[in-house]
Parts: sequence; C-alpha cells; structure tokens
Amino acid sequence: MIRRIFIVVLMVLPYLIVAQSIILSDTTWSELREGVDYTETYEPEPKEKEELFSENNQNLKPSYNDLDFGFLKPFLFAILIIALVVVLFLLFNSKRGKSFDPVKIEAKTLEEAEENLPEVALNNLLKEYQEAKDFKRSLRIKFLMLLQNLIYAEVITWHPAKTNQAYLREVREKQIYPELKTIVSGFDPVWYGNHSLSEEGYQALVAKIEELKTKVHE
Repeated sequence: MIRRIFIVVLMVLPYLIVAQSIILSDTTWSELREGVDYTETYEPEPKEKEELFSENNQNLKPSYNDLDFGFLKPFLFAILIIALVVVLFLLFNSKRGKSFDPVKIEAKTLEEAEENLPEVALNNLLKEYQEAKDFKRSLRIKFLMLLQNLIYAEVITWHPAKTNQAYLREVREKQIYPELKTIVSGFDPVWYGNHSLSEEGYQALVAKIEELKTKVHE
C-alpha cells in the first residue's frame, strides 16, 4: 500500500510543479512586462485608412492585463490537499511501524485461520494442539504465525491461494530467503507429504521459525 501511495505522490508532483510555474501573480506579471514595448513599428498610413480601421485595430490589440490564470488555482489547491493527505497517511503508518498488529479475532478452527490469516489470532489454537501433543497441527500454526510476521512487516503479500514456493520466490532477493527456504523444506514434507514428525523434529523446526521471526523484526 505504501509503495502505491509513494508512486501516486511521484505522479502528482510534476503537475504541482508545472501548475506553480504557470500561475503568475499580477505583481510578477507587471515586473515581467516592465520595459518591454509590445507596439509594432510601421509606416504611417494615410489618414483616411487610419480612421477607417482605428476602431478595429483597437479591438484586436492584445491586452495582457486581461490575461487571467486564476482558473488553474482550484486545481493547484486540490493537488496540495491530496499531497497533504498522502503525507499525513505515510507519517501515521511510519509511526506504527513494526508494532502494527491488525489481529482482531481468535481463530476457532485451522480452516478459519488459513482463510483469514492477517486478521486472526492463533494462540488458542496453538495451545489446544500443543496440549493434545498434535505436533503436526502445532507446526502448522507456528508456520502460519511466521507468515503473519512476514505479512505485518510487509515482507510478503498474502493471499489464501498462494503456495509456500510462491512466497519463496517473492523473497528470493531478500536476506531472509535462506532461512525461510530451510523452514519450508522441513515443513512442506510434514504437512503436505504426510511425513511423520517427532517431538524433537517439531522443536527443531519451531526453533528455526522463532529465529527467523526475531530476524524479521530486527
């Protein structure tokens, strides 16, 4: 979101600069006109022709005092308002920073957690599975918690249909790539391949997950 707003600001700024350069105050326009002779040099015509066309020439003669760029002022004002709103939004979000926590509700099922990951809390589910010694589902919750941290830190863009391999491709150029790849390589065979998981294997993967979560927030 912030990147999109930044792009909008970059698109708006050139128009703001152009508008400012176009709008001239009366004082500035007078200063620019000072010492400039706009009259044309021509040979005097016969008096009868001068009288005949004097009225038309007077009407056709340009009047620079009548020029008015005021119609651009509303557009400039609108641009300034938009820019101010964008700046305030960016400042507000930058202050929230890493402490931003959009969790609103406690997930009651694993399916609910997977479908609404950024908006749910997972502590109750984790406690339930740990007490039941269900290491496979406990590992799934821990992995989802890791994804939540990556979402909140704006490291990845979440979508319920995205695969772990898609997330890896998304962070390929980032420092967390090796650690996340190791975790995914240990998690996917257990969750999607029905590999067995001992308590020791579970604890080892959880330790890697917690290390990466700490690194993300450093």
